[in-house]
Amino acid sequence: PAIQRAEAHSYLGILAGTMDGGPRGVRHSEAAFAALRSQRRPTGKFEASIFASLGHGYSVQGRMLDADTHMEMAYRRLEELGLEATAHGVTLLSNWATVNLRAGDVRRAEQLAERALALAGPGERSAFLLMNRARALELRGRFAEAEAGFREAEQVAKDAKALPAVVFAKAGQASVLI
Repeated sequence: PAIQRAEAHSYLGILAGTMDGGPRGVRHSEAAFAALRSQRRPTGKFEASIFASLGHGYSVQGRMLDADTHMEMAYRRLEELGLEATAHGVTLLSNWATVNLRAGDVRRAEQLAERALALAGPGERSAFLLMNRARALELRGRFAEAEAGFREAEQVAKDAKALPAVVFAKAGQASVLI
């Protein structure tokens, strides 16, 4: 059935995008979207996920307008479903901020990270979301705020026993100090 093809292509798109970030990830995500569209009632959350995968793939390829458009479509779909404040919505905003950092639009990246942090609330701040905001602050020349953000990210990572995130937070602090 089409939904199984869509799921298979979606997973392959995520894997390919993680491994090489190249055209294979985009091709699988586009095939997933086509298969999903052939369904009578495609699930909105899955559709949003495919849009986000396409956005990520396009950003890695340097197709920043396509990337931003698809990340926005993904978020709008979650809003239509009332899911923008869920973990899925917050993660999507964080990833969208990363796409904007990659594109060089640090002001937009900061705005998206701030919105994600507001939706997540104080008890649900992830280290990576905090680092996305801190990186945007650093690139905007707001070094004291960036350093504080990386320190907060380090503490959140330590509390979660997430060693890779601790390392990234430390690297962020070093970047601010250099």
